[in-house]
Amino acid sequence: MLRFIYLALGSINEIKMGAWGTGILQNDTTADIWAEYKHLYNLSHSVTEIRKKLENEYNPDNDEDEYADFWTGIAHSQWMCGELEPESILKVKECIETGKGLSLWKENEKDYKKRIKTLTEFIEKIQKPKEKPLKRKKITLCPAYFTKGDIVSIQLESKQFIFALAFEQENDEIDGGNRFVFSSLISDSLISVEEFLNSEIMYLDNGGDHNYHQGYFWSQFQARNMKRKIKRTKVIGKITFDDYLGFSNSVPFGDWNNISDLYSEQIKFQKSNNTRKPFKISIKDFIQGENKEFELKLLKHANELWREQLKKINAT
Repeated sequence: MLRFIYLALGSINEIKMGAWGTGILQNDTTADIWAEYKHLYNLSHSVTEIRKKLENEYNPDNDEDEYADFWTGIAHSQWMCGELEPESILKVKECIETGKGLSLWKENEKDYKKRIKTLTEFIEKIQKPKEKPLKRKKITLCPAYFTKGDIVSIQLESKQFIFALAFEQENDEIDGGNRFVFSSLISDSLISVEEFLNSEIMYLDNGGDHNYHQGYFWSQFQARNMKRKIKRTKVIGKITFDDYLGFSNSVPFGDWNNISDLYSEQIKFQKSNNTRKPFKISIKDFIQGENKEFELKLLKHANELWREQLKKINAT
């Protein structure tokens, strides 16, 4: 979406650079640096630690196109936080004096002059410490609750249990999460790992509001979303595997608080309707690894469901 906005607002060479203006934060690199810097700053990392981490990530010395935007982002971020390193000012001055990292701007002389003027004014501005530097915000950490390979039981409102496999872990200490694939088993008691592996993957013929989860039931769940009902979820086993089947090209995001409703909806549906599930797939099949021929069939089915959903949306 942003690229179309750039096309409306900027020149062609601005689009090529991922910029939408000559302002300090009006390009992808500097804006990203500022966002990442704040994230690390709020995690109590020191100014030097943050700069070194971002240098390792962006490697500006080996990417001249981003060199100026990188160091402008670092200088801006450090000044905003009240801890500007002299080296950062020197790097931006180097760009102004030599044109390093500004070669793409030179394709349009007018834009280049504007950019140099902006950087020069920026250097003058940050010579004086910011009167009210940004304070570190207290962040509530919420890493993923589970690791890849955890088999979990989830107790429903009915006191029965359903089961799922965490097949991916998002390692974000602030906002982690897991991807789960769900078993069709519903039990009054806990089951063995073998029973779980032999069970079929849950298929949802309706899939909740707007048919969002229609199809084989797998989804990404953020830890913050899982927090309220996490006490109902227990690890009952663990397995190891390298790869797994892909169901579609997109990743659905789920609401942990609505899982019980999705299962109840499917049970009610099956009492008077035949499922349109195209294949029986067990959890064991899922973790066998890549199967391109079969995955193409799954992708075709997922696309059919998506086209049907679009028709319904367009009809309203």
